[in-house]
Amino acid sequence: MSERPDAESFEVGCLYRHDYTGDVAEFLGTALMPELDGEDVCLFQWVDGSGYIVATNHSWAYGETFTRVSGDEVTRIA
Repeated sequence: MSERPDAESFEVGCLYRHDYTGDVAEFLGTALMPELDGEDVCLFQWVDGSGYIVATNHSWAYGETFTRVSGDEVTRIA
């Protein structure tokens, strides 16, 4: 099984900014995705309730990154 190189840096329940869009999502965990040859993917839910994002090894290879939201920023989002 493979996973994104940054997968271990994410913490369940924490908020992360999707660096490309600037949108904020909560990290839900990892999941095995057989459709991607058994890749472990990272699952996030957008905080605005608009849906989910599945972060894959492929998307990481194309530069997709996430930055953890700081404590002060979490207060403003909530």
